[in-house]
Amino acid sequence: MKYDVRKRRKMPGQHGANAPRYSEYGKLLRNKQMLKRIYQLSEKQFKRLVTETAAKYAKNHNIGHDKAVFQFLERRLDTIVLRAGLAQTIMQSRQMVVHGHITLNTKKHNIPSYAVKE
Repeated sequence: MKYDVRKRRKMPGQHGANAPRYSEYGKLLRNKQMLKRIYQLSEKQFKRLVTETAAKYAKNHNIGHDKAVFQFLERRLDTIVLRAGLAQTIMQSRQMVVHGHITLNTKKHNIPSYAVKE
């Protein structure tokens, strides 16, 4: 192996000594921020999704908390429009939903966070 992390304390390259090494908290925070940015959620929306909704669902359905969070994120209307291929980005799918271009069961929906049932 060209570079072994276990042997050396600094990263390869000219500026490897200055590269930050994140704590466990830092890694979790970065992953949370990445999820929020991918799905275009505010901190308040994400916190509510994690603490209230997913916690109850995970407890009642005997699945992991993180799996429940992902299920709820993928059930949002804007995400479904994106996954269906009607939009190329999450922002484009949100705009389509807000402008009323999406009908679901013959009803027009304009809220991107609408939870679609199976």
